[in-house]
Amino acid sequence: MIPSPRSVATPTPSARAYDSSDDDAMSCDGAEYGPPELPSFLPALLIELLGYPEGLGALVVCQAWRQEADRIFRRELAELRCASRCLAEYLDLPPTTKSTISVAFSPDDRRFASTHGDHTVKVIDFETKAIVATLAGHPRTPWTVKFHPFLPDVVASGCLGFEARVWDCATGRCLRRAEFDRAIISLSFHPAGDILAVAAGTSIYLWDYDSGASPKREFTHPHPIRCLRFLPSCDALIVGAANSARQEDGEDRITFQLMLCDFDAAAARDDNGGRVR
Repeated sequence: MIPSPRSVATPTPSARAYDSSDDDAMSCDGAEYGPPELPSFLPALLIELLGYPEGLGALVVCQAWRQEADRIFRRELAELRCASRCLAEYLDLPPTTKSTISVAFSPDDRRFASTHGDHTVKVIDFETKAIVATLAGHPRTPWTVKFHPFLPDVVASGCLGFEARVWDCATGRCLRRAEFDRAIISLSFHPAGDILAVAAGTSIYLWDYDSGASPKREFTHPHPIRCLRFLPSCDALIVGAANSARQEDGEDRITFQLMLCDFDAAAARDDNGGRVR
């Protein structure tokens, strides 16, 4: 079947997840691979050139580098092997669906939600391939969607029409709705589940949606914010933003900036501010 722009690929049961116990026998396409060993002459050479303390220290550093390279090598090879063995089938969606923009997976791994050009969010069951909910109401295309961290029936989405919503997938009902002054590009649930961080234009808003409070602007960046995500530790927020820079030849170049911000959940539930630093 030729994939269409409105199709979403789903893994088949034959696709096997990576097992870390396979690390000792990595192979791809029948060939065995492994990280390079340190040359046998290197310890003596380093000690002769640098002297005993310095040479021994350099050898320890080299060994640490090799262990790190070994870790990276095994991880990348595992990803490559998993991708080469992964089989997928395309899930045909209704003709009115148009494009698929964003996908998120439920905390129980039984469903996924996807956003589409027909201004809807669709929730699909992995096993049956059935659309279990169509969440309609956004004025424009939803650009981002996230599941609640531990409630599989709660989904949040944000659209290009300056609007974010929290939905109940079981009933298809919109539980909360908030308007912003820019398109919603990214959002993230706090691990506690009661706060949403929303990226709209150059600003980050914190929305204590569970209490019915309005979103509050907490942070502004000089350039548009493209993504954000709470860390599982609950006390930090990763923020990604576009960052225009000028090269030596005068040409403009778009780069990307990642920031790790401290987050105080207790302060976020307090109207006095001081939440993101």
